[in-house]
Amino acid sequence: MLVALMGRGARSVFARNDEAGAVATVSYGNNKRGLIELNNGFYRYGGHLITPKNSFQFNSEGEFHYKNLMEQILDFLHNGTIPVELEETLEVLAILEAMENSIASGKEEVICL
Repeated sequence: MLVALMGRGARSVFARNDEAGAVATVSYGNNKRGLIELNNGFYRYGGHLITPKNSFQFNSEGEFHYKNLMEQILDFLHNGTIPVELEETLEVLAILEAMENSIASGKEEVICL
């Protein structure tokens, strides 16, 4: 969700984990950052997008993800429509990996693509 809203270009992540879940700050440079909050046992997630001029909140309802995923898979199989660019998918995975590394190291981690 964060990459879809902010676009590609994330540079680094600082994340921490506690008994409630994980919180991560994703830095994009140019005074842009996104905050991601993942709560244990709660199948929704959300965060904040902050730019020099605006701040936005986002929430994702977990109950609709499977249905939407199946619709996208069927569309791909029937029509060849690719719902997400490969580069966007790779950046999402790189952000998640940097989050895990940051939680383990306790330090800000550079996103490696």
